[in-house]
Amino acid sequence: MTKTEGGQALILNYLPLWFSLCTKSQLIALKDEGYWDELMDEAEPIVVVTDWFYSGSGCCYQMCVKLLSGDFSVIEEICTGDVFEREMKTERWFKVSHIFDLTPGMGVRHVLSQHQGLYMNGKPPGDGGVKITQSRLTIGPYSLD
Repeated sequence: MTKTEGGQALILNYLPLWFSLCTKSQLIALKDEGYWDELMDEAEPIVVVTDWFYSGSGCCYQMCVKLLSGDFSVIEEICTGDVFEREMKTERWFKVSHIFDLTPGMGVRHVLSQHQGLYMNGKPPGDGGVKITQSRLTIGPYSLD
């Protein structure tokens, strides 16, 4: 959720990550969300994952997304790798995204999304540290970025 104040969008809801490695995971069963098997196998949909994180000096962030079969075998995956921002003088928001371009018959039935963050320099000042918000998974014939 965002609101505007003084011409700037303010994030009101986010997952704050401090002190130790924190992970947020979500397993999505596509059939439960209205994406039946034939649609996923024949329509060649594009799957777009997007995440926003707030980071500054001494922070670490990582996003991993796995496309899974009906028996939860990994079909395709993306990991951003660790994003370290040790040298940043100012804190700011970063956008991370990836597009999976599915081919017919891949058999994607589930999506596992995992986000991790860590503030590596003890207790962050104020409400500093890593914040994650507006995580999004979009499935369609085109990117909705």
